[in-house]
Amino acid sequence: MKKETKKPQQTIRIDAKTPPIMVDHFDFFAREDHICFVRMSTILPEGITEQGKFFMTKESLRNFIDGATQVLDSFADTDAQKNSIN
Repeated sequence: MKKETKKPQQTIRIDAKTPPIMVDHFDFFAREDHICFVRMSTILPEGITEQGKFFMTKESLRNFIDGATQVLDSFADTDAQKNSIN
């Protein structure tokens, strides 16, 4: 019988000093090396203001978007999605 190995539990460190932000818009840009740049912005009376930006792998971004679509119960049905290769 094969012995099961337990994966170590990952803990998320939460910084209570980091304030939440309001985001109205995401911009996604992919590089050829499968690293994506993500910019978050919000619309204020003064204009559009960048709230944050970060880099993540294409796989992590895909997981992020998959999670968001599950929460929203909304899945895009596009030709690009049907023809995409993982």
